[in-house]
Amino acid sequence: MKIDTKPLGIGKGFVEVVGSWGQQDMADDLMIALYETDANQNDPIKGLKANKEMRKKAMEFFKSVFALTDEQCQKIMTDVSGNVLNIYISYVCGLIEGGNEQSFKEFNDSLKPIEKENEDPKKEQRKPEK
Repeated sequence: MKIDTKPLGIGKGFVEVVGSWGQQDMADDLMIALYETDANQNDPIKGLKANKEMRKKAMEFFKSVFALTDEQCQKIMTDVSGNVLNIYISYVCGLIEGGNEQSFKEFNDSLKPIEKENEDPKKEQRKPEK
């Protein structure tokens, strides 16, 4: 399958990936680490440690799956926003697990209706006071 790597800014438009069991295991480990960051939001120390572990696993995952150099990994760490990388992790892991092949932009655009659903419905109903 082809995975869009434009968001990483590594000089490749896409990378061809097999989706082997080994890659799927790495994707599962990375998604678990990502969910652990959410689960530890109420404890600042555990949350920071979970974030650090997730970033480490993400870079190991990208390096292995995309055959990146240390320089490319450093470029990702310094040049790509954390928000983009968090969404990108879901995009890549979903594809490796057998999701529909699509560009990162298509994947990201598909999340917008979900974000809208999760907005506070009372927010729209509130009217400014006179």
